[in-house]
Amino acid sequence: NDLALWKQCLLESFGSVTHVVFVIDVCLPLSFHCWLWLCRDNEGKHSMIARTTAKEEFLLKDHDLDERPSALPFIERRNPHARFGSMKLYLKCQVEERAIAIWGSAEDLEKEREGRLAQRVDRKQKKQEKDLKALRKSVLSKGKERRPHQHHYPPDSEVYDKDEDNYTKTCATCGHSVTFEKM
Repeated sequence: NDLALWKQCLLESFGSVTHVVFVIDVCLPLSFHCWLWLCRDNEGKHSMIARTTAKEEFLLKDHDLDERPSALPFIERRNPHARFGSMKLYLKCQVEERAIAIWGSAEDLEKEREGRLAQRVDRKQKKQEKDLKALRKSVLSKGKERRPHQHHYPPDSEVYDKDEDNYTKTCATCGHSVTFEKM
């Protein structure tokens, strides 16, 4: 009896998305009467991954998914975030295989991921240091702003020049002199 249920489950899987698009035979949870539908691993190798997540997590580029050596199969679904267009979903195990084929091994992929993370941290730290330096510079320059000097001319500093017919007075603090005529 279990064999008949298992055959029924397999027949249902032949028309499924995993069979038609991804060419993988997996029992579907549509047949709740089949106890073997556990062969579909929604959390692991049969999970779906969005294009953006695939590019970020596995360090792939658009041409890695679309052209190299053949395009990875995907399904398009309506994006749950309504303001964006439809999203492409890939089978995670196929994306992982493609990433390993490109990077050589899972260890090399992890090394590259760590390297990029270190670069990102360095860039962020340099930007923060640059912003902090600019902030310090602006704060320090505001403290050093020069106030206009108020000249103080004592009344006895006026000196009359008979040849030019004008007066000159000198600031007591800085020595600045001003020449003027009295009417």
